[in-house]
Amino acid sequence: MKSKKLAELVVAALEDMKGQSIRCINVEKLTTITDYMVIATGTSSTHIKALSDNVVVKVKAAKQSIVGVEGKMQSEWVLVDAGGVVVHIMMAPVRALYNLEELWDFKALGGDRDDETDIAAITLSESVKPKARTTARRTEATRAKGKRPAQSKTGNGAKPKPPSSKRAPAKRKSTRNTTE
Repeated sequence: MKSKKLAELVVAALEDMKGQSIRCINVEKLTTITDYMVIATGTSSTHIKALSDNVVVKVKAAKQSIVGVEGKMQSEWVLVDAGGVVVHIMMAPVRALYNLEELWDFKALGGDRDDETDIAAITLSESVKPKARTTARRTEATRAKGKRPAQSKTGNGAKPKPPSSKRAPAKRKSTRNTTE
């Protein structure tokens, strides 16, 4: 099976399991490691495991081999290597952090690409946006409240006194002549 057909099969497998922001990038002119990189976002660690399992099942059903699967235990970023296609399935914050699309998209660097063989048009949404509103609200609320006081060592729920903001007065040097 050609890499392009395999990439289309992988994208279909991700779409079947409701993968988000699916992007397929033709990297055969950039590296000898693989021909296509497929990047998708999952909504939870369970969803990411299900996406990766479905990709493996569909690729094996097409009588193709899986070279390896990495990151399934943590499930924030699972990599499925199907030879000609490498699949990255990530949580939205991880995807935004590493930004693999920009790393592997040679067009962003001003290079020329053969758009006929690129199936990057298979994109379900414009961009990956982690839950920024919720995070921003939590951050603002945390800043407004300040740090939470630590529990006392006795465990009785009494809150320790906050450190005093008053400084001890500085010692002055004596200007008197003590030797007479």
